[in-house]
Amino acid sequence: MRSTSVGILLAALALSGAIALPDDRFGRFPSRSSGSYGRHVDPVGQTMRDVQYVWSRSRVDGHESDHFRKVLDSLRHFQDQSARGRFDRGRLDRAIDNLDHLADSRQIHPQGREMLRQRLYELRSFREGGRYW
Repeated sequence: MRSTSVGILLAALALSGAIALPDDRFGRFPSRSSGSYGRHVDPVGQTMRDVQYVWSRSRVDGHESDHFRKVLDSLRHFQDQSARGRFDRGRLDRAIDNLDHLADSRQIHPQGREMLRQRLYELRSFREGGRYW
């Protein structure tokens, strides 16, 4: 009887998102980057991490490096403004424009481009949802 109560409690917590239970037989947890945690993912922070990751593994010229730099600068400014309670759509738009350019760049490995396209999609959704993401 007691183990049934504990099981029900764990199931309720997992469904509410308060805890994460392993999602496969190897005991691995859902990936944050896959969106498994839904609205608890920070699309701006995740985009910044992935842009830095792709940039560090890419051999690009100065033109593409400028686009990487502009994405990161725009998102940092967006985060600063967001911390002050302002949703800076202009900074987000600049980051999206530069990220769009990078997602189409042939200087970036196809897997890196795919990662950037996914983040681009998430940022666009975030922009449309505004503060209510």
